[in-house]
Amino acid sequence: MAVTRKADLGALSRLSSFPAIGENAQAELVRAARSYAAALWWANEDPNQSWLQLVTAAETAAKCRHLLTGEPVDLLREHWPEMWDAVQSADDDAKTQIAELLAEQMKATRRFVDFVEQCAPDPPDARPEFAQVDWSKMRKHASVVYGHRSKALHEGKPFPMPMLEEPKLDGRSVVQEIPFGLNAGGLGGVWKASETPMLLSAFEYIVRGALLRWWDELATTAQAESKTLEPQE
Repeated sequence: MAVTRKADLGALSRLSSFPAIGENAQAELVRAARSYAAALWWANEDPNQSWLQLVTAAETAAKCRHLLTGEPVDLLREHWPEMWDAVQSADDDAKTQIAELLAEQMKATRRFVDFVEQCAPDPPDARPEFAQVDWSKMRKHASVVYGHRSKALHEGKPFPMPMLEEPKLDGRSVVQEIPFGLNAGGLGGVWKASETPMLLSAFEYIVRGALLRWWDELATTAQAESKTLEPQE
């Protein structure tokens, strides 16, 4: 979607809010932006690396945005259902202990999923007639993407091949958002549609929009805090 996006110089006005943001938030915003920029450079040469950089950009923002206080058992149930199913034969104390041991990993997933769901932009104005991302399932999509990223980093498994393919343009030059079909395969692998929720171009659009919304959120918070600190007459 980046290649079909029209330049909007009016968006540069957002830069005026940067000096008012706290130093820690400024640093994290720049880190996230650098990862996003790296993702764009890698997109054509190594789409898998581009996916990793986009997830890193969103994760950087998510970690800065809020501290999570979810209960470990709830996190395990939501973000690692396979593990939750595997420990069902254990008693409640054992389940709690297992969940607490895995809490930090689950919190990282939860932060990322929350950020993508809460800060994702509205769907693009121009959308393909078919092969659209289901925006109502953004939380589930984010969880799947983060799972692929974890496998890529810790198991050496790249993102599914269908998610690495170049998107097609329809007759109106609108970019395809998801792989076609109920499943897709190649190079000896087959993936269900549920395992390939979107193409790289669609995730780029989502991460870019989420980072911009987060920036606006930081600026609004800084402005509110500034007014609170103003001397009262």
